[in-house]
Amino acid sequence: MMGLSFRKKSSKNYIQFTTRFEEDIMQDLRSLHQRTGLSINEIINRCIRYALENSTIEGDSGKKN
Repeated sequence: MMGLSFRKKSSKNYIQFTTRFEEDIMQDLRSLHQRTGLSINEIINRCIRYALENSTIEGDSGKKN
């Protein structure tokens, strides 16, 4: 089974972007932060990267992203 692996981050360039989250998602992010020691920002970036790398668009010839 594939999944996310949570390890300490490496240095990367970031841009600032503001968004809103549903309360239950934020609670899950905070819980994961406490269990891993990673920042919520790093967890969100990893989750988004995983989703982008592992998603397909129906009717798009099987291309990713």
